[in-house]
Amino acid sequence: MKVELSKEKAEKILSTEGHVKGEVFRNHGNYIKYKEGEAGVEKVEKRMAELGAPIKLRETAPMQWKDIGPGALLILVINEVLGWEEEEIYEMGRQSVKTAFITKLFVNYFVSKERAFRQAPAYWKKYFDVGSVEPVELKEDYGIVRIKGFHVHPLICHLYAGYMHGMTEFIVKSAHIAVEETKCTHKGDDYHEYKIKLV
Repeated sequence: MKVELSKEKAEKILSTEGHVKGEVFRNHGNYIKYKEGEAGVEKVEKRMAELGAPIKLRETAPMQWKDIGPGALLILVINEVLGWEEEEIYEMGRQSVKTAFITKLFVNYFVSKERAFRQAPAYWKKYFDVGSVEPVELKEDYGIVRIKGFHVHPLICHLYAGYMHGMTEFIVKSAHIAVEETKCTHKGDDYHEYKIKLV
């Protein structure tokens, strides 16, 4: 999927209501630097500024609430400027969650997968003040969760799938994990649903 951003499209995304913790911007900025170097970070930040959302990704205060619109726009800018498509966006989500301070606290506290699964809604609220996560079903070899009240762009679905992969790696210590989005608001469903499988 290749996104072509216009000022009008960017303004619509920037108007998305809600907030996200600044740590998300920092983690994405660090991952871009790891993959593309300082030049990659500068390209992304330049395009964000052109579209009306100037930000210094790695200078964002991690615990500060930031408007979620620029966070959503950032994913589309990464696609446009760096050419990262679904797999790269998924991997960014997977790797970013591993370096997140809040994630480390969460995982150290919720040592079992059952407890972590039940507490997924509380974890979501530590990062977002919009939308919600609903744990649906947990079996020995898979779990199902839903994201409700969050509808921005299909690329972001892959980012959240990557987040779930990274979080699951923390909890079950397995290298054999697959995450599939089985329902999606962009395909007419009422919510996003993800099946996290141990394969």
